[in-house]
Amino acid sequence: MNLPAHEVTTVAAALGDILRDPDARARLEALALEIFGPGDRASGWFLRKLRREGVDGSLSSVLRERATGRVCGYMLVGPSRLQSNMVLGAGMGLSPDARGRGLGRALVAATVTRLGRAGFTRLELPAEATARPFYERLGFHAQAPRETWLTYGCARPSADERRAAPAGPWKCASAAVELAGWREEAWIRTPPPKSTVRAASAIAHFSREGRALLVQRLCVPEPVDPHVPAALDMLRSLGALGTPVLLYGVRPVSFITQHLRACCWSMAQRSFPMRRELHP
Repeated sequence: MNLPAHEVTTVAAALGDILRDPDARARLEALALEIFGPGDRASGWFLRKLRREGVDGSLSSVLRERATGRVCGYMLVGPSRLQSNMVLGAGMGLSPDARGRGLGRALVAATVTRLGRAGFTRLELPAEATARPFYERLGFHAQAPRETWLTYGCARPSADERRAAPAGPWKCASAAVELAGWREEAWIRTPPPKSTVRAASAIAHFSREGRALLVQRLCVPEPVDPHVPAALDMLRSLGALGTPVLLYGVRPVSFITQHLRACCWSMAQRSFPMRRELHP
């Protein structure tokens, strides 16, 4: 696509090393806040996101104005550590004034072309339902949707610290069944002070982001059904009173969603893994 007023280049070429250079990272973080809004974000959130999702500046893209050099969009990606030749998306967006002009399509298309030429064969990224048609028009195919569910902690203020154990292996015991789960790679990359495991009525891999507890995986022993209510209560006990507790990677229309509703959880978000094959 011809972009007379804009160009797509790599994050590294436009900004430098976003993992090591605070100034380069600050420029990209400012754009992220412009795109998605400030929200309730804890200090250092952007660097933790980049590390947790394995973002590679030499593979990720930015959209910038040719005349001014102003960066007005990005597409962040990183190579999978567990699946060879696969790239995982970590966010894409445009500043408000750059939307509605086909620049998002150009940004994604240029990134896809570069990744294919680099030898990668597959790209997968999460997309909310409203963004699904956008990616499908660019050759992506939606996989089975996943949901994020929300509740609030009910423990005393320091209880979550006492109940948390150091980070352990991702692999569950052979008799355990995964009820919900995100990317193993995200858990591996979460710094040890932020990643913890609780094993009692369930095995919960969770991490901390500001006030919130992010449950990246939940496993229970067999037989599954009688253990689910206790497992969900255990998740609430991990957080102090009022702490947001988010459970990632729930499969819709599954028996666990019935338990979640019965235990007063609410669905916060539904997303689709969007997958595209890449070619040289």
